[in-house]
Amino acid sequence: MKPGDHVVLFFKVSGNQTLSEKISTNLVLPQNWQILTQKTDNPKGQKSEETYVYTVNTPSQAEAGEYTLVFTVSENGFVKARKEIRIIIERVRKLEVTPLSFPEYLREGDVLKVEYLIQNLGNEKEKLTLKTSRGKIESSKDEYVLEKNESMKVWVKQDIGYSDENMWLATSDLTLGFKDTSEVIYQVKSIPVYANKNKKNDPYLRFPIEVSVLHNSYSGSTVNRQGLQYEVKGAGYLDFSRNNFLSFLAHGPSQTGFPYLGTYEQYSLRYTHKESSLTLGDYNLQISNLLELSRFGRGFKFDQNFKKTSFSVFLLNQDFIPI
Repeated sequence: MKPGDHVVLFFKVSGNQTLSEKISTNLVLPQNWQILTQKTDNPKGQKSEETYVYTVNTPSQAEAGEYTLVFTVSENGFVKARKEIRIIIERVRKLEVTPLSFPEYLREGDVLKVEYLIQNLGNEKEKLTLKTSRGKIESSKDEYVLEKNESMKVWVKQDIGYSDENMWLATSDLTLGFKDTSEVIYQVKSIPVYANKNKKNDPYLRFPIEVSVLHNSYSGSTVNRQGLQYEVKGAGYLDFSRNNFLSFLAHGPSQTGFPYLGTYEQYSLRYTHKESSLTLGDYNLQISNLLELSRFGRGFKFDQNFKKTSFSVFLLNQDFIPI
């Protein structure tokens, strides 16, 4: 059982003769356990047999382990019968990490300090290790001990550097580790950072391009296979006013027979000017979710947006036809 669950217990008391009215019963519970309901049934009007039904609730913070419940039947103050019931409470590991105190924003060169609240909502004492991938933890220790239903606060501190951007996000994180398992609990908080002054645009209007080549070979007793794919892609604005945007992708050749690579060639070019865009080559066409999600193929597509409406012209020779 888990802490906070309830259990229904049935006890049948019977004798060779009619049960005396002086018979009394009692259910002894562990500390802080509660009897929610109890009743007595006399099946079919029999006087030599009675059934006692108890609904027992366990504490939400009950520690893991084995507990004993004792049911006794007494007559004239003397115990005539005794029955022990053993119930095992499972271990529940539940810890929560919440960013408690942090700034709304920062300036470059500032110090980011975030206060985290760590709560042990489980039913066992936990031995923890804390670490952060950025900055440091104030008053850091090798091990922290957190009793059940206990909480603690820690501060994570880091210096904010400088960037060429006017705004970016700085992240603070905290990771909880355990001594007895590789399981971790991770929490992160992002804070916007603003430059102290507006950054100038790239004076050279550089256009970023990425080039990559992937080669893979496989050899076995009966198979010897090699595969090669390349990819060239780029995307960026063509003017300082950011009215003209160009992106392209060249990826190939197709390697459908090589499971590790297993992708199809794709060659596409997209140009956007304000509210107009032109796509050439391979692309996904999606008209409406009422028809189908999309179709991939080769052709062209022109889109024009207005204030209240838009239109598209396209031509597509689809590559994959459903059977």
